[in-house]
Amino acid sequence: MFPWHIISRFNLILTLTNSNHILYNITIPTSCFLLPASRFPLPLGKNGIMFSSDVSARGLDYPDVSFVLQVGITEREQYIHRLGRTARAGKSGHGGLLLAPYEEKCMKKALSDMPLIITGNKYIPSSTTITVMNRGINSVNGHNELKKSAEQAYGAWLGYYNSNLRNCGWNKEILVQYANAMSTYFGLKNQPKLLKKTVGKMGLKGVPGLETE
Repeated sequence: MFPWHIISRFNLILTLTNSNHILYNITIPTSCFLLPASRFPLPLGKNGIMFSSDVSARGLDYPDVSFVLQVGITEREQYIHRLGRTARAGKSGHGGLLLAPYEEKCMKKALSDMPLIITGNKYIPSSTTITVMNRGINSVNGHNELKKSAEQAYGAWLGYYNSNLRNCGWNKEILVQYANAMSTYFGLKNQPKLLKKTVGKMGLKGVPGLETE
């Protein structure tokens, strides 16, 4: 389940941009994981957006999912399992994979035998969307829960891409540079500090650009 304050902010963006989608924030009962191919009914509604971690990638059947959007670099097997949440029971479905430029080479190679359509960056957000997004980003530092989530996201992003250095073609110095840039995209005015123990476990001790406490 994603934190409700994050879902609420995303819902505000949808509302102000006149979207007719519904956001689902669902707590999945433990019993759903005890049976194979469990069916988990979503609330009624023609249009809905559900955020989910990989807990939903296998074994759960969400009815009538028409599109699965995956964000960021992943493993081939996990990509396939996630995509399998759509086009079920004889119905049609589609999927998308949103990648940063440094993720493209690795994923294109991993999925080279699949019928992918490379679209590039064709989306141009409206002025209203940009205004709403900037308003949300600029409000992060004034909202304790959002700020805490953004700081945690910084650490999680750093840890995840630290395990994908080869896939991205980076060294540790480049990783930290990208991570610090990402912190501003998360809406943080100041770079988060990490525990020295955490930095040591990630093998980043002594890498320039990190703030520790």
